[in-house]
Amino acid sequence: MALQELAASDVTSVYGLHGLLVESTFAWPDLFDPLGVCGPGDFRFTAGGQVVAPRYGSLMRFTEPDRDLAFTIADDNRSVHASWRGVVPPVDVVSIFTNTVLRQVAARTDRIALHAAALRLGDEAILFIGPKGAGKSSLFAAGCAAGLGPLADDLAIPFEADGDWWIRPGMPFGRLRLDIAERFGFAGAASLPLAPAAAGKRLYRMSAVRADPLRAYRVRAIHVLAPRGGESGAFRREPLPAVAAFATLLGEVHEPTRAAARAVGRLVDQIPVARLRRADDLAMLPATLQSIAADAGWALP
Repeated sequence: MALQELAASDVTSVYGLHGLLVESTFAWPDLFDPLGVCGPGDFRFTAGGQVVAPRYGSLMRFTEPDRDLAFTIADDNRSVHASWRGVVPPVDVVSIFTNTVLRQVAARTDRIALHAAALRLGDEAILFIGPKGAGKSSLFAAGCAAGLGPLADDLAIPFEADGDWWIRPGMPFGRLRLDIAERFGFAGAASLPLAPAAAGKRLYRMSAVRADPLRAYRVRAIHVLAPRGGESGAFRREPLPAVAAFATLLGEVHEPTRAAARAVGRLVDQIPVARLRRADDLAMLPATLQSIAADAGWALP
């Protein structure tokens, strides 16, 4: 079914996210590029109305003093409806849906929903895993500035196929503080402000050319970000044995099911996982990326 045929119903646009074709009846901000022509959507996103407890499905709710935003996930995990009270900019609705809500949908369908950033070179990808504040966004920005392609800034969903592990792109954006954006040359890029709860971050477009949203990229390596140290110039890459890698990655999977846990076990058996220790020094990130790329056999552009 082409986009023009979908538009004959109440679908506004179709977007590609982590391999899902998302039909949306809600107008996303212009910063988000819809697909021009595509097959039938396999996921539906709608929005509007007041926040109410759903008769069917489950509710994810985000409440601030002057506003309330809720997402109802259908029981079959094939659609989400957003509703709100107060003034909620469209970018906040879409940003939370494409990150936090899709993370929950992935978990409910036995996928591995990793708290991770991902960069690509050619047909390969490297993942950076770590909790909030570990430095994923700064490494992601530094990688994009060095010529690597953006695949995901906070959510990666690896999957197994043909004896390898792969990921598909999310949106080509980074949630960056202004100082990070300025440091790596993105302050002038197209961007939108995020909610105050995002600690002053904006949503920046990291590349003028977006990766094919339905293409799969082979996972080359996974790096687990250790807490940033204070020693200037320090950088160490420590390979993790399978048991430690499994425990670490499972801790970064959103609400893992048994099936997802078994998949993580297969993932760490096949893909090298290393802990990355580095100084809390933005000036060291280009050298850090050079070392990571060389270890993966990549030549930075």
